[in-house]
Order: sequence, then structure tokens, then C-alpha cells
Amino acid sequence: DHTNHKLEGAFRYNMDSGLSFDIIDQYNDREEVNDNGISGLLYSLKDNLFSIMTTYEPSEKFKFRFDYSNYMLDYDEAFNNYRDRTDNTFAFYAFYKIKPKTSVFAEYEFADISFDNDGSLDSEENRYYAGVDWQMTAKTLGLVKAGWIEKDFEDPSIEDNDLFSLEMQIQHKFASNKALSLTGYRKFNETTITTASHFETTGIRAGYQHRFN
Repeated sequence: DHTNHKLEGAFRYNMDSGLSFDIIDQYNDREEVNDNGISGLLYSLKDNLFSIMTTYEPSEKFKFRFDYSNYMLDYDEAFNNYRDRTDNTFAFYAFYKIKPKTSVFAEYEFADISFDNDGSLDSEENRYYAGVDWQMTAKTLGLVKAGWIEKDFEDPSIEDNDLFSLEMQIQHKFASNKALSLTGYRKFNETTITTASHFETTGIRAGYQHRFN
């Protein structure tokens, strides 16, 4: 038996000049299932994600966005302390509207990943993407982006790695109270076992939402 806690808050401020600011914070006190394939233990952890997003729309055609996020991960069990870390990520987006409901964009992200107790796992990631964001129908929204991730470890004994990355998001409303979402991705993840520096994940998630009234 276990009890989880989640605290989330968001604030937005829009200016007449086309500039807007979003501040979001999410704190979790939760458990996760051990994913090493050996045991099904629950590991207790706390994590916090703080984000600031600045968006500027100088015209109907162009939109620019700058993001900063700070992610903190802290495990309760002493044997999991090697996984405690802090991520600082900066991202820049440039959107260009080619049609009233379709935009193409370029994205660059820089992530500094710092482990609290094992500095050999510290790394930096440079992520480059290009994609399309469009409203396919009156009820369907889609986003597809593809790019390249370069992961460089500070420890010269750990081999650096590159990865072709992909993200896909589709949202469809069957009616005002029914919606389906699909998300696909391919990305790097930080290590969950002591014998690996990191791992790659390819997956797809599906969600269904129904409002009863």
C-alpha cells in the first residue's frame, strides 16, 4: 500500500505586443515499479519540474518560443541514490505558418544533465528537430517532428552516443465529450541500473478521455 501526492500550478500572462509568458511547476511524491526485469519492487521518489515559456508572435506568419526547464529527481532508498539528478534544459523554437492551419518549425534544445552522487554519468545533449504542426480536420490536431540527438558524457571513458529521434502527437475529438490521443517517440533515457550509462526508448502511448457531463 502506498500514497502518492501531486501538486501542480500554472500561470500565464499575455501582453498586447504579442509577447506571452507561461510559468508551470509540478511536484510529485510517488512510487515507480523497478524496470530492470528482475524484480517488481516499488521505488519511492520525489521529482519536481519547473518551466518558463516565453512566446513572441510578431506577425500572423511567424512565432518564436524560448523555454527553460529545471527537473529534479530524488529517490528515497539509499541504493538508488546514484540515480538522483538535476536537468537544466534550454529550448528555442521558430514557427512559420505556411497555411492558415499548418505551420512548419525548427527546434533546438540544449540539456545539461548532472547527477548528484555519480559525476561520471554527467552529460550534455544537443537536440535538433524539424517538424510540422497542423490541424488536419476540424476535429483532429497533429504534430510530427524528427531530428538528431548528440549525447556527450563528461567522463572520457564513457562512449558518446548519437540517436535519430522522432516524436508524433495526434489528438482527435469524436464529439464534444470524447477524445483520443496518440503519442509516439524515440529518445534517450538516463540509466536505471548501475551497469549502464543510458538507454534508448522507442514507444507509443494512447489515451482516451470521456466527459460524462
